[in-house]
Amino acid sequence: MSVHFDCALQVDYEGKDHTLIRDEDILLVYNGDELTLAECEPAWDRIIVKVASSSEATSSGIVVAPTSGGEAKASEGEVRFCTLCGAF
Repeated sequence: MSVHFDCALQVDYEGKDHTLIRDEDILLVYNGDELTLAECEPAWDRIIVKVASSSEATSSGIVVAPTSGGEAKASEGEVRFCTLCGAF
């Protein structure tokens, strides 16, 4: 079993590097060597969302990322997995 986490603290324990994480920082749990939608499950009460593309281009063709400032815009996506309902 493998996990994907948000925050971590690097610690030295008995001369070896380790990663210390809190249980609430675990985002996904999965089996196997590679993280795939078929093998992963969100931890806690979380959902997996496939986010729709929302970049914009200026008249000169420069792509503006949604997080680059300006007015906040709503994001859209498709729910792919929910810990309360199961896979979609």
